[in-house]
Amino acid sequence: MKLHPGRFIIASAFIVLGVVFLIGNLNIIDVDSGLLWPVIIIGIGVWILLGGRSVRRPQPAEVSGVEEKEGAIDVSALFSTGEQRVTSQSLRGGKVSMTFGSVVLDLGGAKPARDPVLDVDVFMGRVELRVPDEWMVIVNGAPTFGNVEQSRPQPSETDGAPTLTVNASIAFGSLEITRAQR
Repeated sequence: MKLHPGRFIIASAFIVLGVVFLIGNLNIIDVDSGLLWPVIIIGIGVWILLGGRSVRRPQPAEVSGVEEKEGAIDVSALFSTGEQRVTSQSLRGGKVSMTFGSVVLDLGGAKPARDPVLDVDVFMGRVELRVPDEWMVIVNGAPTFGNVEQSRPQPSETDGAPTLTVNASIAFGSLEITRAQR
C-alpha cells in the first residue's frame, strides 16, 4: 500500500507521539523533565540532515516520481533528491510536490502549449525550475518561512513570449527559478 506523502508525515508524527507517551507511562523516561522534547527534535533534525537513511548523500538522479502525460508533468517526492529534464513538446503545466528534499526540473527541452500553469507545493524542501530565457514566468503565492527567487532574465511582455504561471505554496522551503540548460 502506497501512502500519500502528507498522510505518511501525519502517521509518523502520531506514532512518535504515541511512543513518547507510552515511554512516559511506563516510567522509562520522565516525559515531564523538559529534556525529552529537545532531544527528539534534535534527533529528527540530524536524521533529516543525514538524508533520512544513511550518512552518504545520493548524487542527483532522475526523480522516480516524475510523470509526463499528455503535456502535463506530475512530480511527487518525499525525503528524496533528484534532477529531471522535461521534453514535452506541448507542455500544458502540471504539479510539483516536494517534502523534505530537493528536485531540479529543467524545462529547457520542453515547448509550451498555450500558457502552461504549474502548481508547486514545497514543505521543508527545495524546488529549482530551470526555464528557457524566452519564457515569461509569473509566480503567484507567498511563501511561509521560505522564499521564491528568480535569477534569470525576464523577456519583455511585448515580445509575445510564452507565459509560465507558477502557483506556489511554500512552507519552510524555497522555489528557485533559474536559466534552463541548453
